[in-house]
Amino acid sequence: MIYVSKIMSNAKNTEIGRYFGIQGSTVSEALKRVETRIKREGKFRKEIEVLKKQFVIE
Repeated sequence: MIYVSKIMSNAKNTEIGRYFGIQGSTVSEALKRVETRIKREGKFRKEIEVLKKQFVIE
């Protein structure tokens, strides 16, 4: 959810971190891990795309 929050809102990592109760640096680390998985795993990339579409529709 952190990744989708970032790409859908363009909020700063500190703002996202505050919402999820974590530090901005932790948000940055999470984003890097997700981006790495997206590049390596096609199935994971598709799951992220589905989440993004759900947020746009709703």
